[in-house]
Amino acid sequence: FEWNPARPVVGKSATLTSRATDVDGDSMPGRHWTLGDGRTASGAIVTTSWPLRGKYRVTHVVTDQWGRADSLSQDVTVDPDVARIDVIPSAVEIGALGDSLQLGAVARDPAGNAVSDVNFAWTSSDSSVATVTVAGLVISRANGVTQVSAAAYGRAGSATVTVRQKVARVVVTPASLRFGTLGRSATLVARAEDSRGALVAG
Repeated sequence: FEWNPARPVVGKSATLTSRATDVDGDSMPGRHWTLGDGRTASGAIVTTSWPLRGKYRVTHVVTDQWGRADSLSQDVTVDPDVARIDVIPSAVEIGALGDSLQLGAVARDPAGNAVSDVNFAWTSSDSSVATVTVAGLVISRANGVTQVSAAAYGRAGSATVTVRQKVARVVVTPASLRFGTLGRSATLVARAEDSRGALVAG
């Protein structure tokens, strides 16, 4: 037997279809189902739904015209009904290259309630600006803007991450000079750095 959709959603209809045939060509009038949650059904095609997410062991029993029976069991995984994903915070700015910032994500059902135990897939639209780990930790790489997204169950939400270096200190080299006579000159070089010591251009 087969079912559609391949990953049913809580509270939404799914169709179970019997594909059983008899090698002798006998008719198979009996087609019965146990749905893994205490309910049963009959028929070659059954439309049903499950009220809770999880894995359900569905068993299909077929009986031919002589009363001979056979069965097949398969696990059907029912996903939560995720309507949207909120990434928190929705916009952040990082002021130094190599700095990191933790983002969070919340999946919500159509009523706006949080859906628990969701594993998110994190991605960055421009990894040259910032990368993101599997846990949602953003690490800045270069000045610019990128969208960091969290996805699950066919839905996605994103946050705008802006990397804009801020000058934390100015380093002048050499740090000291001593002239032995009047009229001598020397060149000083100033370097603006962010809080992690990376050069701030311009």
